[in-house]
Amino acid sequence: DVLLKYISGMENDVKIDSLNIKEDTKVTINGIEMYRFEGEFNCTRSAGAYMQYAVGYTFFIDEMPCSVIGTVFNKYEEQPVSVIKDVEEKVDAVIKTLRNEP
Repeated sequence: DVLLKYISGMENDVKIDSLNIKEDTKVTINGIEMYRFEGEFNCTRSAGAYMQYAVGYTFFIDEMPCSVIGTVFNKYEEQPVSVIKDVEEKVDAVIKTLRNEP
């Protein structure tokens, strides 16, 4: 459900046709149960179709759906593996700062 809300928010600029999840797992970070995924958003906009690599987490805090998602734009050519790894590392680092405390 969180991913569907993310997709509908992005569609003001880009239409996300599908999300192909390549890897997913449930994890607990700082006491918060999360769903971590990696995959590709298949997108279209007026200039044509393209793919965005995505890595992210979805979770609930105080019954509110939340997400942290990093993407790598890939319209013209394959991005180097180093760029994808950098986004993964950044998203994983950011999620570890999350706390469910006042």
